[in-house]
Amino acid sequence: VIAHVLQWASTRNTGNEGAAHGKCFINIAAATISDPDYPEFVQQQLQKFGVAGSAICFELTVSDAASRRGDAAEFTRLVRRSGCQIARSDYGGDHHSLDILKHVPADFLKIDGSIVLNILRDPVHFAKVVTISRMAKTIGIKTIGELVEDEATMAKLCEAGIDFAQGYGISRPQPLADVARVTS
Repeated sequence: VIAHVLQWASTRNTGNEGAAHGKCFINIAAATISDPDYPEFVQQQLQKFGVAGSAICFELTVSDAASRRGDAAEFTRLVRRSGCQIARSDYGGDHHSLDILKHVPADFLKIDGSIVLNILRDPVHFAKVVTISRMAKTIGIKTIGELVEDEATMAKLCEAGIDFAQGYGISRPQPLADVARVTS
């Protein structure tokens, strides 16, 4: 996956100002977090394709980071050396969410879709999103709302101070080859 994405990204950077600022988020499996050779492989692939590490953000779920805390901390440390960033996905959905940030840092918090889906009809879910937003801003982490399905949810996330959104309300999934431009 990383080689495929970096090959694609290497063709996007040529003469495309917007692509230079784009970032691909790649979900990392629990087994990959524990693979001691993977960060070096990432470094080699970045060099091979001439892509800056800042073009990649690896997503680790809160539960995987919590259950593999030592491996996740080492993985994070090593891929950050290459300039890559880390996102913690499914954030806010369990009791591990806040504690894991002390041990395995992140650049982005992706707020669990089960919370985002209910912010229009449940004030407790909206309050949770606001709390996550404030906490993240205090410690210098950007936030992303998962499963944004419509403009009303997007507006509510903006009201809560969330930085970014992902979901069908933003764009439907599509093959890399069909991505016409990178947006920020």
